[in-house]
Amino acid sequence: MQLLKFELRKILLSKITILAFILLFGINIFNVAQHMVRSLPYNDYDKLQRRIEHVHAIAGEISEERMAEIEAERDAFINDPVNQMSEEEIYKLAKEDMDEFLQYAADNPDYYSEEDIAERSDISFWLMVYDRPESRMNEQAKNSLEWERITDQYRAMDDAYSQYERAAGWVDIPVEEDYNIPDNASEAVIAKWQQLHTEYMEQGEFIIDYNMGWGMFVESSHEHFAPMLGFIILIGIASLFAAEHANRTDALILSSKHGKSKVIAAKILAGFCFTFAVWLIFEVVNAIIIFSVHGLYGADSTWLNYGYAPYFITYMQAALITLGTTLLAALYLSAIVMLVSTLTKSRIASLLIGTVLIMQYTFPFLNFNDVLTDMMPGSLMSSYYGILQNFSIYDLFGVAVPSTDVRITVMITISVICIVISCIAFRRWQVKN
Repeated sequence: MQLLKFELRKILLSKITILAFILLFGINIFNVAQHMVRSLPYNDYDKLQRRIEHVHAIAGEISEERMAEIEAERDAFINDPVNQMSEEEIYKLAKEDMDEFLQYAADNPDYYSEEDIAERSDISFWLMVYDRPESRMNEQAKNSLEWERITDQYRAMDDAYSQYERAAGWVDIPVEEDYNIPDNASEAVIAKWQQLHTEYMEQGEFIIDYNMGWGMFVESSHEHFAPMLGFIILIGIASLFAAEHANRTDALILSSKHGKSKVIAAKILAGFCFTFAVWLIFEVVNAIIIFSVHGLYGADSTWLNYGYAPYFITYMQAALITLGTTLLAALYLSAIVMLVSTLTKSRIASLLIGTVLIMQYTFPFLNFNDVLTDMMPGSLMSSYYGILQNFSIYDLFGVAVPSTDVRITVMITISVICIVISCIAFRRWQVKN
């Protein structure tokens, strides 16, 4: 335990690690805060709270019947004569629109053709704008809290029902038209996709609720997660083994009583503990920021991003999967960086190779193989490439295996291999004085 504390202290008290944490963690908070500001309707926090209340009020099953009920309520409000403008008001607005256009056309003579001006000089052209009942609503109705409630509920249900229909329709899409299935897919891969499609629709009820908090935690908070978290981990542990060689303390460690056993184990545990601590701080702070604004509503609602991965899960389960993936990917990165630090005995080499592992998915010239990109630590920590978002099926010797299973297996296997090799390599260092 004392050796572990000593190694952790060396990482945590490093000035460059402290500076990197302050800078990158600050950027992370700024990015998440920006997403929160953009998520406020018209930058109005009170309006957001009303929207949460409105959508949460219709929490329940997504179905054609419920969609029809909400649509009927919306249409009834729109078509209520009390909420419609009079013909005189509509004519006045159309005349104002026409006059504004003609003035603009006169000020910009080269912008419109004579035919356009002639067509739009007729009041009937502008009256067509108000043909739809919704466009004929008066200002009092459009600014009412009742219309705000109806609109919030209609948009939420319409979006959820559209995604539900999209998922349901996938079952009937011919294989050759399903863009999820590569053109050169094997029969095993095609059969697996069709099996997942069918199983997805047989799971049970699709549930709607206000779930923007969970959605933003899964996606928005991890949009720039890989470089922010990854570089802190990289800077913190890149010299974990290499520093001993640079400081000429490797000979002392290897010749000490516990140099080839406990010290090596302490270093590896310190690297993983540091990684876990930084990951935990990032995730906890991001969650606090997001859920303090959007609340914890919708944890049991259905994850409807079927285009990402055909798994019937709730938003809370999606968040837990994301947490598990990012933690495993962070530890995976740590294990590789510790191996590089051991083999190269160079902090610079560790930083350079670690940077490629973190940022490879962002540079097209480094994406020479899609499967390799999917296995990179940076990709697996990113919301765009994680377990749920960048789903595919691999054909492994005639067996169709979901990419989720492959990526998790690869992360665990390579991490274990890296640790074993790191231990062996450090023990065999031949130190030259």
